[in-house]
Amino acid sequence: MRDKTKLKDRCEEIVTCTGGWHRRQCNNKGKVVVEGKTYCGVHNPIRLAKKREEKEAEWDLKRERMNEQADRRQVMYAYFEGVSTEEIKNLLRQKRG
Repeated sequence: MRDKTKLKDRCEEIVTCTGGWHRRQCNNKGKVVVEGKTYCGVHNPIRLAKKREEKEAEWDLKRERMNEQADRRQVMYAYFEGVSTEEIKNLLRQKRG
């Protein structure tokens, strides 16, 4: 029989084993207690929430850039609608030259 006192020293997160068929308690040593549960550095919910917020901020910025590019393309397509490719190339040459 396992010693119950040692289980509190371990992280209480339940993890999935390789292959995804079995679940078990994390074997890492507990470092932080959040809402009465012990977590290791890997499964610390405070760290994970902060990391998730940072990723969401990155995704929001990327999504905003992609939306701006899509808006520019729509304006460009509307501006050049009915204009031939040759005329567009000539306009670009004039602007460069």
